[in-house]
Amino acid sequence: MQEYIRKELDINNIDNVDEVFEDVKNIMIDWVWISKDVCLIIYYEYNLKKIIRFWFYDGEKLDYISKDLLYLKKIFKYNIISFTVDWWLQIASSIKSIYPEATIQRCLVHIHRQIISYISRNPKTDCWKELKKIVTFEWFKNPRKLIKQYNNWCRKWDVYLKEKSYWEKNWWYTHKKLRQARSHLKNALPYMFNYLEDPDILSNTNILESINALIGNHIYNHRWLRKDRLISFLSYWLYNRNYRKF
Repeated sequence: MQEYIRKELDINNIDNVDEVFEDVKNIMIDWVWISKDVCLIIYYEYNLKKIIRFWFYDGEKLDYISKDLLYLKKIFKYNIISFTVDWWLQIASSIKSIYPEATIQRCLVHIHRQIISYISRNPKTDCWKELKKIVTFEWFKNPRKLIKQYNNWCRKWDVYLKEKSYWEKNWWYTHKKLRQARSHLKNALPYMFNYLEDPDILSNTNILESINALIGNHIYNHRWLRKDRLISFLSYWLYNRNYRKF
């Protein structure tokens, strides 16, 4: 039995998706860490419900993502018009360099989740409570209202956000987490509302995260596998997922 399993897991001829799909236009990108030093990134066409490419890599490296996008453009001839992504500077930079005309939509779920992680679900002060009211999914559907309320909030609490704490010769911003939340929302604003202008663009990566959840289950159930065999198994599963119902 062990010999059979090892033979099945040593599948070297499947290392990616090699089929060219038609009408590839709207891509969702997300990633999941399968070990401490190996990350899996997936490119998913959510209208076709197809994985068009995946890649295992050993860090957050711009070259890997640029290579994948260039492969999709030059080899597969995909004219991708939009990318829905969780924010990552390397991904944004790669998209802009390879697909400069494409629309980038940030995942609203990730934005909300990240800001809440900064301010907590039960903030105690008025400043923090007001920001929590602004970053609701209801307001995410109303760009003018959200931007107006955000700018008003920034002006109202400007002095508060600039408060500093001191210890001997050192100092730091007292409300560091709140400042991080403000910066996160500010950087997200230009990429939050593109989905409102095009019904084919999704506002989140929930579909791909459900696939990643299945991958996480496979990783746990096969945690006894050696790393290279785990990668072989996941490659085989991802390849066949396009043609079978898992």
